[in-house]
Amino acid sequence: MALIAGRSANIMNIRSISNDIGMSENTVRNWFSVLEASFIAFRLKPYYKNLSKRQIKSPKLYFHDTGLLCYLLGIRKAEQLQNHPARGAIFETYVVSEILKNLWNKVRESNLYFFADSVVEIDVVAETSKGLLAIEIKSSATFRDDFLKQIKKAKTKIPLAEESALVYAGENTQIVNGTQLIGVKKLSLLGDMVLI
Repeated sequence: MALIAGRSANIMNIRSISNDIGMSENTVRNWFSVLEASFIAFRLKPYYKNLSKRQIKSPKLYFHDTGLLCYLLGIRKAEQLQNHPARGAIFETYVVSEILKNLWNKVRESNLYFFADSVVEIDVVAETSKGLLAIEIKSSATFRDDFLKQIKKAKTKIPLAEESALVYAGENTQIVNGTQLIGVKKLSLLGDMVLI
């Protein structure tokens, strides 16, 4: 579990995990299925509709509980998280798992994916009645314009809805260049956007 914790919010590479722990790929798949059935970890599928052979078609893996994730990574105090190399992955894991939990609380199935190819990566893509909602996730407490560059690039690759969102660790909630900027404390706003 500790080895998988270090890969949360990353592309799931069964072969690499298998090599690192010295187990067969089938054994790793079986044990990961146990983690999924126990609601400890989950896979986020890639979004693709025969768009490009260069797209990433392996899922990303996440933990449902960021407290457990931090424990497995050896983080015992909040201060340790501030400069931890996995801080961004932990924040992304938190946001994705909270969006998923919000859907389940509304008795909805997951409409969440991610999109990545050799040029662009969007952390979450949600299928909504208005089209594909792109969601970027940044662990910074300060917004910068370059946070939106992946969404701009993605618009040339997949048919995104006009509406997009960026979740960050800051406080402000506002619209910037057509993207809804959402401070993490207002994450429920994103839940409403995903449910549309």
